[in-house]
Parts: sequence; structure tokens; C-alpha cells
Amino acid sequence: MVTRFYRAPEIMLCSSEYTEISDIWSLGCLAVELITGKVMFSEANYINQIKTIFEKLGQPEVEDLDFIKNELAMKFINSLPNVPSRKMKDVIDYNNEELLDLIDKMLVINPKKRISAE
Repeated sequence: MVTRFYRAPEIMLCSSEYTEISDIWSLGCLAVELITGKVMFSEANYINQIKTIFEKLGQPEVEDLDFIKNELAMKFINSLPNVPSRKMKDVIDYNNEELLDLIDKMLVINPKKRISAE
């Protein structure tokens, strides 16, 4: 089920719907690690992992959380601070804008809006 540091939000938030698009999230995490030499989301447990994801990437719009079917998971997400959405260029100091744009598309919290391999 993927090492926690690379695990997509839909897996950690008890979504029953996850597919190979979850692997795209993992690839985005690996791309960040290759650029920076550091794991982007490296927490000791999945609760802190989710908090860090939302802190670094920002809180998505309410409609982008529709993949979360678990009531307790949704309650947890709603309890997090509302952090504005961020682009990778604001998080990572790297001069390849095309790669940062691709990573932005890979690290979309809503799996339905995440870029696919196609």
C-alpha cells in the first residue's frame, strides 16, 4: 500500500476509490525528493502526514474533497487550519518551471483532478 511518505491522500483518508492515479502522487513525491534531496512529506504517522500535506500544499476547495467518503476523515480535514493553495515554485527553490508545473499537477489532492500517465 505504498510507503507512508509517498502515500496518496485518498489512501490515507479511507477512500474506497483509489487506482493507479495514486501512483502519480507517489511519483510527484519522488520528483520533489530528487530535486531537493529531502522527503517532502516525512511524518511519523498518517495523521501528521495528512496535516503536513495540507500545510505544504494548502487546503483544497470543498468540492475537491468529495472523494472523502469517511465521515471521521472529513471531520478531521475540516478541523485543519485553512492554508491557501500553494504552487511548487513557492515551496521549492528550483529553476525548471516546466518540472515544477508537472509536480503541481502530480500533487493534486483530489485524485479525480490529478494528472494521469496518459
